[in-house]
Amino acid sequence: MRSSELNTNYHQFCSTFLDFKNDISKKKIISGPWCYDHEFFENNTNSDEKIINYQNDISEKDYRYLQDLLEIFSKKIGFSLNKLHNLNFSDRYWNILILPWLMTYLTSQFSRWKILQEALLINKNLKILKLKNLNFTPAKTTAEYLNLIKSSDEFNYFTFRNILTYLKDTGQINLEEIIINDRKKNYDNVLPERNNLFLNIIENINLFLVKKNNIYIEHNLFKKKNFFKINFFLKQIPIFLFNRDFDNKILKSIKYDFNVRNNLKLKKDPNFNDDHLKLFLNQRILLDLPICFVEGYKNLKKSLEKINFFPKLILSGFNHYHNERYKLWIAEIISQQKTKFLISSHGGGNQLKYSSCLQFEKKIADTKLVWTKPREKNDKQMPPIKFIGNHFKIKKRKYLIFIEEPSWKYPVRFEKGSSFKNYNLLKIIKKRLNKNVYDDFIYLPSTDSTDLEKKAVKNLINDKYYEKNRVFHKFQKFSKITLCAFPETAFLESMLNGPTILVNDFKKKPIINDGMFNYLQLEENKISFPTVEEAVEHINNIWNNVEQWWEQDSIKKLLEKFKHCLCKYDSNALKTWSNFLIEKKERENNS
Repeated sequence: MRSSELNTNYHQFCSTFLDFKNDISKKKIISGPWCYDHEFFENNTNSDEKIINYQNDISEKDYRYLQDLLEIFSKKIGFSLNKLHNLNFSDRYWNILILPWLMTYLTSQFSRWKILQEALLINKNLKILKLKNLNFTPAKTTAEYLNLIKSSDEFNYFTFRNILTYLKDTGQINLEEIIINDRKKNYDNVLPERNNLFLNIIENINLFLVKKNNIYIEHNLFKKKNFFKINFFLKQIPIFLFNRDFDNKILKSIKYDFNVRNNLKLKKDPNFNDDHLKLFLNQRILLDLPICFVEGYKNLKKSLEKINFFPKLILSGFNHYHNERYKLWIAEIISQQKTKFLISSHGGGNQLKYSSCLQFEKKIADTKLVWTKPREKNDKQMPPIKFIGNHFKIKKRKYLIFIEEPSWKYPVRFEKGSSFKNYNLLKIIKKRLNKNVYDDFIYLPSTDSTDLEKKAVKNLINDKYYEKNRVFHKFQKFSKITLCAFPETAFLESMLNGPTILVNDFKKKPIINDGMFNYLQLEENKISFPTVEEAVEHINNIWNNVEQWWEQDSIKKLLEKFKHCLCKYDSNALKTWSNFLIEKKERENNS
C-alpha cells in the first residue's frame, strides 16, 4: 500500500486513556470503556470513534486453548529457569512458583489479543502514540503483575503496544508510530515496606515455636478464632509465618536485566505453525516474567536458609497465589522430602465450568479441598472454611440486597465483570422495581470495583450505596431477598442464608453439571434468571410473600441438592476439618 493511501485511510488505535487524551486523528478505534470516563462513554455520539465491544465471556474452545497454552508455556519457562539458575528441578517445582502468575498473564494477553483482532476487522492501517518519556518496567512479583494489568494505564499501554509491534513485524498490519513527549510516570505498584526489624522479630519467634508442628496451616485461611481452635484440636502452636512484606523488602533493589532475558530466548516451536498468539508469546513471555523468578530468585532462596521447618502437611488457601517466598519454601521442601501439599478453595468458584484460574492447582497440589463434588482426580469435597461459624439465621427480613460483582478497570480473568456491568444492571433495577421494593433496596460494594463505576453507581442510587465493603455477613440476617449478579461465593453463601435471586446467563457462564444438579433447576424454581428484567419482575411479584415462594417443597429439595453438590455445609465443620488433618498426618507418619 502506498504511504499516501495509508495517511488518508488510517485509524488511531487507543489502548488506554494515555492514547485517548492525545489526539492525532479524528478517526479512532477505542479498545474499551477504560479509555475515558463513564459519562463520556454513555453520551458519546462521535461516529468516527469505533469502540470495541469486548466481552469477558469465554467459549469452551477458548478455554481449552488457554489450558493448552498453560501446559505448553509452563514447561518452556521451567526449562529456561533451570538453565538460567543452573538447576534441575521438576516441572512441579516451577509450576508452584510460576503458574499463579502464568494463568493471569495468559488470560490477560489473550483478551488484549482478541481486542486487537476485533480492531483489525475495522482497519488494518493503524497509528499509535509512542510516549517518549515512558519506559517499560516489568512487575517484581505475581501480586504486582495482577495489580498493574488490572488497573495501570501505563502498564496496559505497553502490553497492547507489544502485540501491535509483533503484528507489524509479521506483516499483519500497517503501523505508524507518532512520537510525543509525555511526562514520565512511575507505575511501580509494590506494596510499601513495613518495619523490617519488627518483621524479623516476629518471624524468628514463630520459627522457634514451630519446630514441633507437623502441619503448617496458612494463618489467614481460617477466621482468627477458628485458626486458634483448629490448632488446639491438632495439639500444636498457631504459627504466623511468611509475611508478604518480605517479598518487597528482598526484591526492592533488584533491577530488571534485559540482556539476561534476551539470552533466554525460547526456541521456535514447529508445532505452532501459523498460530500467531503462540508465536508472539514464545517471543515475549520471558521478557515479561516477574523479577522474582529471574533476577531476584537467588535472593529469595537465600532468605529461606534460616527456615528449618519441614512439616508433614501444608494447608494453603491464599498465599500460594501471591506470596513468592512462601511459594518458594513449598517448592523447596516438596522437592527435598515427603511433604504433602493441600490446597483449600478460598471461594466458591469451583462450580464454574470455565474457571478463571484454568484449574492450575491440580498441577501443584497433592489434594485440593473443594466446596463442590470433585471435578478433578485429586479433589476432595470438604465444608467451606469461609462459612465455619456462620449460623445463617434470619432476624428480620426487610431488605433487597444487591451484591456487586467484582470488576477491574482492564479485563484480566474472563469470569470477572465487564466494565460498568453493575451500573448497567442498576439502571434497569431502579427503573423497574416497584417503589415499595426500591425503598428497601441496599447496594453492597465489592472490594474490587473501579473508581469510575463506583462514581457512576453512587450518582445513580445515592444513599442506597453502602460505603463499606465486606459487610454482607452483617446484612444477610436482615435480607428479605439477596440479588446476585454472578454465580460464585456470594451466591453460594446467600443460598445457605435464605431467599436468593441470581442474574446469570448460563449459556455464557455455565456451571458444572454432574447429573444430580444443574442450572435448569435454578431457573425452573425461579431462583435464577438470564436477564435482570425477568429477575426484577419476579421480585416485584413475590415481595409481599417471599416465604411462600422460598418454602415450596421443590425449593427445599433443590437446596439439599445444592448443599450436596456445590456447597457442603456442615454445622460441625471445624471438627470435620481437624479430624481430616489428623487422619492425613497419621497416614503420612505411617507411610
